[in-house]
Amino acid sequence: MLLPAPPRQARHRQPARARSCPPPAPACAGTSAGGVAFGRADAIAKRRQARHNGRAGDRRHHPRAGCAPQRRRPAGRPDFGDQPKPLSRGLVALLALACGAVVANLYYIQPLLTVVGRALHVSDGAAGLLVTATQIGYVAGLAFLLPIGDIVERRRMIATILLGTAAASAACAAAPSFALFAAAMVALGALSVVAQVIVPLASTLAAAHQRGQVVGTVMSGLLIGILMARTLSGVVAALGGWRLVYALAAGGMLALSATLRRALPVVAPAERVAYRAVLRSIVALIAQEPVLRQRMALGALQFAVFSVLWTTIAFLLGSAPYHYGTAVIGLFGLAGAAGALVAPLAGRIGDRGRGQLGWRCSSSSCSSPGVCSRSAEPRCSR
Repeated sequence: MLLPAPPRQARHRQPARARSCPPPAPACAGTSAGGVAFGRADAIAKRRQARHNGRAGDRRHHPRAGCAPQRRRPAGRPDFGDQPKPLSRGLVALLALACGAVVANLYYIQPLLTVVGRALHVSDGAAGLLVTATQIGYVAGLAFLLPIGDIVERRRMIATILLGTAAASAACAAAPSFALFAAAMVALGALSVVAQVIVPLASTLAAAHQRGQVVGTVMSGLLIGILMARTLSGVVAALGGWRLVYALAAGGMLALSATLRRALPVVAPAERVAYRAVLRSIVALIAQEPVLRQRMALGALQFAVFSVLWTTIAFLLGSAPYHYGTAVIGLFGLAGAAGALVAPLAGRIGDRGRGQLGWRCSSSSCSSPGVCSRSAEPRCSR
């Protein structure tokens, strides 16, 4: 006598399990060794087992099986998963503003040399040493403070150095003597090197297709800060005195520190290295790379020409036959502001693979301030 076949169980999915997802147990089992019903049940169980084995790979990555799905990338298509997302215009503008505001601390003093010299009772020659003190601090910051950016997290480093810059600016505003003012200027110059941390950070955060434009925009902010610092400090000094210039600068650095702390992402160092190893690597790069030495020489010559003009122009315009005030001397900084507009153009040219042309465009802009200032000289009538 044949036994009736057991009822077929409804198909249902197993609840979420671990990543291994073991196959389900057989749905039913027969009770007669030679019965037809046992053969049917066994065949059904084998078919279910075969279907389960065929879909094992899919079930392992199915969302309902407790595992995250994995999308397969089509062959021949590049993987852009590790590429950074394009920077927003607001963040690029903030980085450009930060670079300009920080580097301006180095040049506020230039149109104020005659006024500061009289207030602190020193000669014009001694007052001119304030510019030298600021640049000495800047060189020290480039050599010993900037390499820390390869060791620590850069967002925290930028925010911390900006707090130190605010303290140094406040010390300049409150300095009672020439010696203390010069020491505060050295510290201000060393801490203003944070602008050179922001520029490579912008390059790191930018996507590959916009890197040249982003760096060019940030460099435009840096150059505008260099050139507009004289105009701003001259006008503010004419309205409220030279100490007000550094008091406002201290407040601006505090605001930038808080803003960048919130706006920037966390950028961890690529690898953990010792500080001494980083310093040794810089010396090794200079010794091994002739192109680096060439660029260093070109940068030194450009900055020498730049400093010769803008350091001495304050004494020239403040004495006979001009006798200009700080506001008028500061307005001469507008003559070179047009050259900063070349930086984004040079960045776009570099993105197109024409780096030499971009370098020539940026270099040619250095002569514009000298040409403009030369044209401002009075003509002697015969």
